[in-house]
Amino acid sequence: MTPEALQQRYLFAREVAGEAAAFAFSFFRQRAQLAVERKEGNMQDLVSRADREVEDLIRNRLKQQFPQDGFLGEEGGGTQADAACLWVVDPIDGTSCFLNGLPA
Repeated sequence: MTPEALQQRYLFAREVAGEAAAFAFSFFRQRAQLAVERKEGNMQDLVSRADREVEDLIRNRLKQQFPQDGFLGEEGGGTQADAACLWVVDPIDGTSCFLNGLPA
């Protein structure tokens, strides 16, 4: 990958991170209404609509901008794992803290 292509992805990642953060914060403000599930096989690992929808936003924006790149998301799995560039996304790192209103 050329330095220019890498720079494009870096700038785009910053832009999408800002969008995703704003979207996640909208869920954070309404977290008492979020349906929460436990991930299969792990009683302590939680997932909410916020996790899934934030990941979808990131996945869709990346697919529009860099359709040749691969994607691996914590909630929805992956595509094109053998691509030259693979984006690995954990949409809300610390779902338990997020759901309990802890800012860290």
